[in-house]
Amino acid sequence: MGMESKANARLIAAAPELLEACRTLVSVVEQLIPEESVRGVADVVLYQGRAAIAKATADDVAEATEVAAELGVEDLYFPAHGATRSTPAYKGEGEGEK
Repeated sequence: MGMESKANARLIAAAPELLEACRTLVSVVEQLIPEESVRGVADVVLYQGRAAIAKATADDVAEATEVAAELGVEDLYFPAHGATRSTPAYKGEGEGEK
């Protein structure tokens, strides 16, 4: 098994825990800082966590996009589908807009 295959296997094995960690992170930040206007950098983390949750829980790109919208994520990055990252949070241009 090559290095990339081993890395992929480790990531797959950790996926359930990573998903749960993302869900917990999003929930805790939302509870600790309920006012969106004062979150600052935390909004970037929330956005990325919600995007990861949407991708991890959907069966296909269309469903992931729908789940993401329900979580407040306006667009997703799917490298296998040729999509590009367009949100400021992903491009490192600040906190992003919701």
